[in-house]
Amino acid sequence: RKKKIATAVYEYQADCDGEWEEILFDFENGMKRVDPKFWQTRLQVTNIDDMYEVLDDAETMAQFQTIVIDPMSALIDVLIEDVAKKQPNLRKGNNLTIQGFGALKAAFNTLWKRIQATNKNIVLVAHEKSEKLGEINYMTPDTGAGSSGRELIKNLDVIGRVTHLNGKRAI
Repeated sequence: RKKKIATAVYEYQADCDGEWEEILFDFENGMKRVDPKFWQTRLQVTNIDDMYEVLDDAETMAQFQTIVIDPMSALIDVLIEDVAKKQPNLRKGNNLTIQGFGALKAAFNTLWKRIQATNKNIVLVAHEKSEKLGEINYMTPDTGAGSSGRELIKNLDVIGRVTHLNGKRAI
């Protein structure tokens, strides 16, 4: 495998058979909906420092070929909480200030560089959301608050949508 592929897939349904030798960073406890016999190695993430700890553990990461982040919007929510906790002045009420969104983008870029430094395949899972352009409605990946997720999408190698065709999953 010379080229690592970053993929965003939304309306994700877990494959969960371990064939990708994946570690799942589960930001929304989505694995609770999957039969435990299909659970792969996962970390229920509520604090971004837990993810950094695993990413920085070379012995642990050597066991995996693929990093799965599920879902992107919840990852951004965890990063927002981390920014607000470390720099409370960057939050006004329940929202980040303009400077707070700058700090969020910097935090996301730092995390993304650390993920890429593992030299693993990366799969980003996103739910979908409806957007409107004039009279046209269309579906896009829900990348969470701020521009970080939208910027990331521009740099992906492949983006696909999981759907059902004739009773079978298709991308």
